[in-house]
Amino acid sequence: AGIVMIAAPSTVTTVLLGTGDSRGAEAMAVLTIGQLVNVGTGASGVLLTMGGSERSWGVITATAMAASLVLVAVLTPRWGMVGTASAVAVGVSGMSVAGAGWVRYRFGYWPSGREFGNVAMAAMSTIVVVGGFLAVGRDWPPLALLTVLTVVAYVAWAGTLVPSGPAPADPQGPRRPVH
Repeated sequence: AGIVMIAAPSTVTTVLLGTGDSRGAEAMAVLTIGQLVNVGTGASGVLLTMGGSERSWGVITATAMAASLVLVAVLTPRWGMVGTASAVAVGVSGMSVAGAGWVRYRFGYWPSGREFGNVAMAAMSTIVVVGGFLAVGRDWPPLALLTVLTVVAYVAWAGTLVPSGPAPADPQGPRRPVH
């Protein structure tokens, strides 16, 4: 669904909010990119908090928030709503990536549970397939286009990710936590 929001933001906002309310479509697409990075990195905040690294997670979160606030101040006057969305997306993405890296350092595994290459390949192939369908169905009614794009995105995602199978286990096993 996130890839559909990125590929056809005005169609999604038109269906959800009505014809006159698609002004924030680009900002929603940018925010969706930030959330896809967040989802792709796994539950690093929960893992760090439950694993006794709540201070580290607090520092990561505070740093990401500070970076977002600075970027909001810099980007909003220049690009408006899209600048604000970009600043928030960078903050969320940075926090997620830093948290995943800290989980890897602290506990010895990636929190997403899958090889990043498999997920990236599934995302890229889904974007290509959705883009192709978007080019074909540009003149369709918005609700029909959104429905078809969503189904196509799920099929393309699963069709790419499922055959790759689960990530191989680390032959060394989980590393010992750093204290």
